[in-house]
Amino acid sequence: MTSTTMNKQEAAKPPASNIWMGIFGALAVLGLVYFIIALFAGESWYGINDSAPWGIFIVGMILLLGISIGSTVIGALINVFGKEEYAPLGMRALIVGLVSLVGATLFVAADVGNIFRTVLVPFIWQNPSSMFFWTSLTYYVLGILLVVSIVYTARVARGEANEKDKKRLRVLSIITVAFAILLVAGIDGSLFAINRAREFWNHASLPVHFADVSILSGVAVMLLIGIGLSKSGKGELVSKKALKGLAYILLATLTIAAFFDVYEALVVRYSDTMASDQAWKLIWGGNLPLTILHIGGYLVAFVILLTQKGREETSKMKVAAIAALVGVVAWRYTFVTIGLFVPLLPFLKGDTYTPTWPEIAIVLGIIGAVFLAYQVLVRSLPKEEDRGRSTPSSPPAAEQPTA
Repeated sequence: MTSTTMNKQEAAKPPASNIWMGIFGALAVLGLVYFIIALFAGESWYGINDSAPWGIFIVGMILLLGISIGSTVIGALINVFGKEEYAPLGMRALIVGLVSLVGATLFVAADVGNIFRTVLVPFIWQNPSSMFFWTSLTYYVLGILLVVSIVYTARVARGEANEKDKKRLRVLSIITVAFAILLVAGIDGSLFAINRAREFWNHASLPVHFADVSILSGVAVMLLIGIGLSKSGKGELVSKKALKGLAYILLATLTIAAFFDVYEALVVRYSDTMASDQAWKLIWGGNLPLTILHIGGYLVAFVILLTQKGREETSKMKVAAIAALVGVVAWRYTFVTIGLFVPLLPFLKGDTYTPTWPEIAIVLGIIGAVFLAYQVLVRSLPKEEDRGRSTPSSPPAAEQPTA
């Protein structure tokens, strides 16, 4: 076979990103179909019950919310300090923050069972004494901050921003970082921490723990995107220096998360109460596979990033980032479900929860929609590497899904 024939065959192949977008689109349609059916069938389709009212939807919500907070912090800090090596990640981090936030609210809507009822909070249905009122309010405010940040970042990427615009973007970014960490992550962690009836959740350290794991999640996602960009067909858009910096941040947040995990585990183990004893047995009993994934994921990532090669070789950084995300997902699931499995009163029997296929289909649909929205926005919006092109209005080249 001649080289000309091979080149023609390669040119005839659809870009990998288009194939992935087709897969994400199919998942989004699948989730939408099941979501519409669930509007009429009700929660009888789900594995949740009166004893365990929160399931995989709430796990997905706090997972995507954490990724949103973490990536938002990374994107905003890039705008604040203006480090050139991180510039290609700036717009992408803000986009990840926005689409993940929307995905988190979709999980809330799926859990409530009616998206039309969900959007009424906090505008029509207002109850300032409820933590849900305040968490809902923070999501909308963070969404507005992200949209405005994306608009200003796009102006900078096009080369249209003046000094006043850049100064406004820096101030806005500082406000966004403070709001995301102190209010969104803090209030979300407090939503669980103030629940005195659920001893597994009732820890004063939880808001700080939530904030740290949120940054960990966002950094891991942005590290994967940065690795994808460093190997893209456009050349090395993200330098090894930038990737190494993200690896150091991931290592630091992993260390802090491990500290809180050990601290909270010791509190549960030695509280000497019936609820703590039952939670401990569940963690090392029926929940053992997820406990292993949680500890194992963190440990693998930590060991890799502790070495110099682990912070310099992209293949090792990729494994570390994926392992860290696996650990976060396992911890989020354990945290939500174990807290509900322990009965509120000694004479009540603890219940169990197993996700049903409709729940799994809706989860896959929301994740597919989030990935699809990210790809569409990354292709549509101007980015740092687009600055200075002779034809800025032309659409950017197709990216790999991880970039």
